[in-house]
This record gives sequence, C-alpha cells and structure tokens, in this order.
Amino acid sequence: MPTPAVPLRRKLSAITLMTTGVALLITTLLFLLGQLYMIRESNLEQLKILNEAIASNSTAALAFENPDDARAVLAAFRSNPHIVAAALYTPDGRLFATWPARPPANSLPDRPRKLGYRFEQASLIGVTEVREDQLALGTLFVRSDMKAVYELLGVLALLAALIIALALLAAWVVSRRLQKQLANPILALAATAEVVSTRHDYSVRAQLPGINE
Repeated sequence: MPTPAVPLRRKLSAITLMTTGVALLITTLLFLLGQLYMIRESNLEQLKILNEAIASNSTAALAFENPDDARAVLAAFRSNPHIVAAALYTPDGRLFATWPARPPANSLPDRPRKLGYRFEQASLIGVTEVREDQLALGTLFVRSDMKAVYELLGVLALLAALIIALALLAAWVVSRRLQKQLANPILALAATAEVVSTRHDYSVRAQLPGINE
C-alpha cells in the first residue's frame, strides 16, 4: 500500500494548497483594490486642501497683477515632491505665473480646464477658482504625479505576497500532519474494494479505525 499512498497524499496536499491559495488570492485582490481606492481618495483630499490654501494666498497677486508675487506663492508647492507643475491663469484664460519657472513639457494646459479634481492617465489634476468674496480673480491649475500611490500600493502588495507565502507554508505543514489520518482509511477501503472485486470475497472487512468494533 505504500506506493498508492504517496500519490494520494500528494493530491490531498495539492487540493489543500490550491483551495487555500485561491481563497487568499481573492481576499488579497479585494484588499488591494480597496486600499487603492482609499489611497487615491486620500491623495485627492490632500491636493484639494493644498490647492485651496494656495488659491487663497494668490488673491492679492492676481488682483494687483503681480506675477512675481504669484510665482512666490506657487513656490509653496515645492514642499510636496509629487507636484509636477502649477500655474495661475487670469479670468480671461491667460497664463499668469507658473511653478517651476520652466515646467515640464505638456504639464500645463494653454488655458485653464474645468474646475474640480480628477485622475488623468498617470497624473492627479486639481483646478481651483481663485476668488475674493464674489469676485473671480483667476484659476489655479496643479498637476501631481501618482508615485506616492504606486509606492504605497507596492509596499502593500509585497506585504500581501509575504502573508500569502506564510499562509501557504502553514497550510502545507497542517496538511502533511493530516494526510496520514485521511489517506490511510481511504487506502484501506480501496484495498478492501479491490479484494472484493477480484476475489469475490464479500466477507473481507476494511481495516478502518473502529470498523471491527
């Protein structure tokens, strides 16, 4: 009986590991999708807060048409390493001031876009109106990269992969301990069935625990 016992135990191990692996994979994917959504929303909220603060500080520069002051205000984006470019536009859509002084190509539109916050390809875009009471003074446009999102998601994916590996190892150890208890009664029953079918000896009883009790 040792020969058929080996493949049977291997099959039991494979079934255990496959079942555990599929369950963990589905759980991990759902977890990562949930984390991606929360990270994206968190970055949107952070950009919104920063934009509104910069827009509030830009009112004087736009009202008095002072581009040097506007550039000084925009320089506050330097504190966030993920901000690619920022710009202030006049109410008629004219580019007024930029940060940095030479922004990357195609990072800023020729004219301000629709107000709001959104994801565009690999960038996070924020467009805020600059107002003084009821007077519209211009528009603030900001482009941020998605590196912070991808980096955090990469760390979470690595941790999830490590957890899956440890869980599969634990499942394999447990299955090895249970294989003997599961395989031996099945093999004994198979041997009994073989004796009955080949010898037509219906008096043979499977050597299963408790069967002769």
